[in-house]
Order: sequence, then C-alpha cells, then structure tokens
Amino acid sequence: WNINDHTIIQTIKFNSPPTALTFSPDGSKIVVGCFNGFCYFYNAHDYSYITQFIAGPRHKKLTSGKKITSIIFSKNDEFIVATDDDRIRLYSLQNYSVIRKYLGHVSNESQTTISLSPDHKFIMAPSETRGKVFIWPIDHEKMFSHGGLGFRFKRDRSNTSEGFGLGMKTTVNTAIFTSFTTDSHLYALISDNRGRIYIVISD
Repeated sequence: WNINDHTIIQTIKFNSPPTALTFSPDGSKIVVGCFNGFCYFYNAHDYSYITQFIAGPRHKKLTSGKKITSIIFSKNDEFIVATDDDRIRLYSLQNYSVIRKYLGHVSNESQTTISLSPDHKFIMAPSETRGKVFIWPIDHEKMFSHGGLGFRFKRDRSNTSEGFGLGMKTTVNTAIFTSFTTDSHLYALISDNRGRIYIVISD
C-alpha cells in the first residue's frame, strides 16, 4: 500500500486467510501466519517468496496446523509464534526448528497476541479463562542465574511462567509491556472484555 498515492503496490494471495503478520527486525523479511497454521516468508523489497513451514509439534509431519494468532521476533535469528492450541513456540530462523515452547495459558478461540518486553527477555500473553495473564522468560536457562522480575517463576522448561489475574468473570483481551518495564519491574497495560483498561505494576 502506497500511503502517499493511496494505491495498492503488491498483493499476495493465500489459500487460507492470513491471521498474523510481522517484519523481521532488519526489515528485510515479511512473515505471514495463516488460519491453517502455515507461516510464509517473503523478501520485503520485492515480495518474492522465500519459504514456508507449518507451526506445530517438533518431530511430527503435519499437513495442517492450528491458527496462527501472533508472530514476533525476539532476535534477528529467532522468532516466536502463538497458535490457538494453547501453545507459544520459539523458532530458529536458521532451520525453522522449535527451540522452546511456552505453556500455561488457554487459547482456543481468541486472537491471542504476544507482547515482547523492552529488553527482549520476556513474553506476555493473556489467557481465555479466569482473567489470567502469563509471563514467560524467553531464555529459561539464563532466568535462574540471577534475580529480577522472574525470581518466583517455576523452574520447568515449558511451564516456566509467572503472571496475575483479574478475576474469573473477566476475560483479558490484550496484555502489553510498556517501555517502563525493566528486568526487575513490571509495568503493563491490560484491556478486558468489559471495555476497561488497567495499568499493572509489580511490587
């Protein structure tokens, strides 16, 4: 889309509806996630196709996957994909293999969006049940080598999570880290299904 001329420059068509999209940190790649679980990679300068893969369990051959709800890059060579099967997975850009998965939240129907902390050490996502919000360290091994925001996290590779809740009758729609968040202090914005926005600050 050309903003100045209000014209379409290029159109990319998919067999399944696109449900998530992001750019790589250097702006060279476009990543598109679709309803059928496929991730497509394109060159940003000319929209040429690079590759594709199905988000899902490692060591299994899949012909289709779960809907992709969010994609973010944590590093230039690592990216994170959320799907509607209660899973968030960290992938390597080198071979598109799963490095780690993050569990605990419920995501079956909503468009779960991942938020990345300013220091790129944590990810946060809402859960569909009980008004809960989950926070995971991206690098599980480094988390417990020092204190900080994650000192109360469970010491389990996939279930390493911390978080908070707004109550059983509340559904959290969005949870976003703000620029005030540090490795020892949480400062987040939360919205719920009743049209309210909260500021959540850790002790």
